[in-house]
Formats: sequence, structure tokens, C-alpha cells
Amino acid sequence: MSGALRLVAVNFRDPAHPEAGGAELHLEEILLEAVRRGHHVTWLASGFPGGAPAVEHRGMRVVRRGSWWNFNLIARGVLEREFSHPPPDLVIEDINKVPCFTAGATPAPVAVIVPHLFGSTAFREAPWPIARYVVALEARIPSHYRGARFLAISESTRDDLIARGVPADRVTVVHCGLDHDTYRADLTPKRARPTALYVGRLRRYKGVDWTIRVMPRVIARVPGARLEVIGDGPDRPRLDAMLARSGAAHAVEFLGFLPRPEKARRLREAWVLVQPSPKEGWGLTVIEAGASGTAVVAADSPGLRDSVLRDRTGLLVPFGDDAALEEALVRGRVGRALHVARLRRAFARRAARFPSRGDQTRSRRRRRRRRGGGGERARGRGRARASFRRPPARFGRRRPRARCGPIRRGPPMNLEGGRPYSGKGVWALVAKIGLSVGLMAFLFARIPFHEVLESIRGARREWLAAALGLLIASNVLGAYQWARLLAAVEIRIPFWKVCAYYHVGLFFNNFLPANIGGDIARVLDASRYGPNRTTAVSTVIMDRLIGTVALAGMALLTTLPAIDRFHLTLVSLALVA
Repeated sequence: MSGALRLVAVNFRDPAHPEAGGAELHLEEILLEAVRRGHHVTWLASGFPGGAPAVEHRGMRVVRRGSWWNFNLIARGVLEREFSHPPPDLVIEDINKVPCFTAGATPAPVAVIVPHLFGSTAFREAPWPIARYVVALEARIPSHYRGARFLAISESTRDDLIARGVPADRVTVVHCGLDHDTYRADLTPKRARPTALYVGRLRRYKGVDWTIRVMPRVIARVPGARLEVIGDGPDRPRLDAMLARSGAAHAVEFLGFLPRPEKARRLREAWVLVQPSPKEGWGLTVIEAGASGTAVVAADSPGLRDSVLRDRTGLLVPFGDDAALEEALVRGRVGRALHVARLRRAFARRAARFPSRGDQTRSRRRRRRRRGGGGERARGRGRARASFRRPPARFGRRRPRARCGPIRRGPPMNLEGGRPYSGKGVWALVAKIGLSVGLMAFLFARIPFHEVLESIRGARREWLAAALGLLIASNVLGAYQWARLLAAVEIRIPFWKVCAYYHVGLFFNNFLPANIGGDIARVLDASRYGPNRTTAVSTVIMDRLIGTVALAGMALLTTLPAIDRFHLTLVSLALVA
């Protein structure tokens, strides 16, 4: 590309957004390099309270339209109205929430940056309808961006895109860069107390609750161990409540968001960085820790297994495995006590060198070549990896080739234990909705609605409202009871999801001929989170037994006034017995 170009970048947030994070930092570095080279850059993002509609930021123009809740719905229209005359030379869409479907909004070509896609992890964060909505939008990416080139920040994201149907020759991997002036190794002794550090947003899908759940076991083996959490987010109240119940509140400190120099200092002082997320695009905090001379304990999940060299720059543990995380944290924290201090120091030295292969300048140059279609593009190889060359490792042996082997064309791992991701999920959802509508239509066709309407008109509205409120309260209490039973057998499901499964069961109980259809549905839903289906069956049976005993008790109480003294004595003796 020669001459000054007009670039428009589309991302949900801009760097000034209160919730801006790693994705915004990543995109900002790319765009700043374009600004330094004389290109005209506009960043289109959602608005936020106190944010001006248009501002200048470090040489680029930031335009804010809509809000967090509707940005993906209006972004395409904004491009058509405000950026089509004249059109830009290139549109860069960063899909780090949901796609905005910008392809075709202007005559300009579109380059798509993908940190990672949510897939099944959306259900860990959002209510079921919203999570389904996100998954359905992601399913449209291959068809909508048919002519676009994709930039993935890790091999795991590349494999995910290819498994969803994006042609391999349109996907290029460029790892994130790093600011080595801020994050630099300091191999002086760490803190006196074994300290683990988490850095990132506090959201359900980040897996911080997993670390807090394991902390009491770690403290039992390592007196004085502590966990520091840098960051904030909507999951903070739930984590506070969980911490209070765990008995480890004295050893965990929430620090909130910190200035970058302070964060870098704490990264250097920590014994280990813990990154428990079930899915990341790359894991920038992992690389920051490595550059700071700190080893990592991370979930063996997409993105993190790309940025952590197993047993060389850190330890990878299966996501959700409490015992494995406990052992890894103990191994990383109490190296001296367990006679593996040399291992911890070796991790730190290797990790400090690893990020040097991806500094910001080289990453920017490679991204610019991908956008321009020149440079190191593949010559007829038909594979994404052929379009770039991996720099060799700077320490020890070369990175094993098995880690970057042939592209896996099978479906990606489902991190919640369900079936692998498939585009058929949308059709399955349509089939379920059709079945539900069909059942309701079949039953409603046999209901004399004119009589029902007459009864409603003759009823007192306040009593109808009270009855509706009692019905809703009863259902929520029933869901809470089942949630407590699930927790008792170590089946951990978010309460909103328990409510959803409970109401699905009520639907089948009400609309199917027998009352066991809903119980079967509940067992199938809950068993995906437990060790086996038998455990889920036991919770449903116990829930039924509690309901039966409660109904029997209510029946007894209501009939007591009609029982004579002799039979009342017999009933009392039976209850005492």
C-alpha cells in the first residue's frame, strides 16, 4: 500500500471506555502504527455515559454511536450513512464481542480481527436467551464475511474459525505484541509471602471463582499463601459472597484496576500469575507476566495453551480440575519448601525471553502486510500457516513442532462438557421452538377461550395479580430448592440457568400427557455439569420427595380442624413417632 489511506476501525469500545481492556489495547496499537505512517484513522465505537460523540485520541478520530446494547445493530447503518461518501480504503472490524456484519456496508474491503469467539462459553456469562443469540450471530460469520481476510491472534482461534467454515487460506495468525519498556524481567527475590496474582476483568466466564474455590486447600498446605486480584467487573459481588463462605477471605485481596506501572511492579513481585479462564484469544497477561520474570499457572484452554509453553514458561491444568489447580499453585508458590525453587526460577527466565518474539513493532508490521495482501503471503499452499513464518524460539530447544502442527479441521472443544460446536445448533433451536409451539397449539385448540375470557372478565384483577405473583414466587422457590440439592452433590450450575432448566421441566410436565417428561428434561440438563447422570437423577427424585412430604403436611394441617379429639391424638402420636 502506498500513499495515505482512510481506515475505519469498528469495535464495541474505544480506549476511553470505562470497561476498555486487552482487546482495545491490541487494536489501539495497530491503529497507532497506521497513524505514525501517515494514514487517516477513524475508530467507530459505542457510546457511554459522559463520552462525547466525537473526540480526537492520539492522532485518530473516535466516533461514538449508540450504546453497548445496540451497537452491533446500528454499526452497519452508521457506516452506510456516515462513511460511504467517500468510502474508506479499508474497514477493520474487531470481533471481540459479537459481529457487527460490516461487510458490504461500504464499497471498501473488510479485514476482520478475531481475538476469540465465545461459542459455548457464552452460557457461562449470559442468560440462556442472550447466549443463544450470541451463538446464532457467530454462526453467520463464515457466510457474511465470505470475501474478507481474517486475522487471528492465536492458533486456537484460527482452528475455531476454520472449524466453523472460514477457508484456511483466508486466516492468518499474528500473535499480540508487548510493551517491553513497561514489562521487563526482574529476577530479584520475590515477596516474602507466597503470592499468586490474577489480572483481568471479573466476569463469570473468566473462571476466577475456580481459583477462589481452590484457595482454602492451598492455604492448608501453604500457610501464609495469598491471592491478589487486579481488576474489577460485574462478577465482583458474587465473588465476594463466595469468598466469605470459603473461609479464605483473609488471604485474598481485590485491588481493583491499577495504573500500568503499579500493575507491572506487582507482576514482577508475584510468585506466580494464575489465569483460570476457559477460553482466551491469546492471554496477554500471560505474556506480560513472562516478560516480568513471573511463571504462570493457567487453564489448558484455547488461547492460553498457545501463549504458555507447557512446563517451560508455566504450568497448564485442565479447566475445572480443582486438584490439578491446587497442585500447580502449590508447586509454583512454595518452590523452596518443595525443593523445586530451580524450576520456578527456570520458568521465570524462559518466560522473560518468550515474549521477545512478539514485540509490538514486528506485530504491527505483520498485520500491515496481511491487510495489504503483500509481503509473506502463501504461494499456492492453501493453508493459513503458509502465509507467515514463525520466528524461532530464543532459548533452549526449538518449540516442538507438534504444538503448531497441521490445522485441526474437527470441531473445537466444548468447554462446558456438551457437544462440540456445530452450525446445526441454530436449526436444533428452531426445531425445539417449533415443537413447543406445536404442543401449545394442539392443546389450546381444545380450550374454549370464550369461556376463559368471560371468567377472567368476571374475576377481580387484584386477585389475579396476587395469584400470578404467588405462582412466580413458587416457581422461583422451587428452582432454589433444586439448586441447593444440586450444590449438595457438587453439581455447580448458575442459579439463573437452574431457573431456566426448572421452567423447561414445568413446561413438559404441563403440556405432555405424563408428569415425568419434565423430570427427564431436568436430568438431561443437569447431568452435563455433574460427574454422571445418576447424581442428577438423585437430585430430581429428592426434589419430588420433598414436594410430596410438603403437600402431605399441608393436607394434614388443613384437615386438623375437622378431626375429632380421639383421631387427633392418634395423628399427634404418629407425628411424634
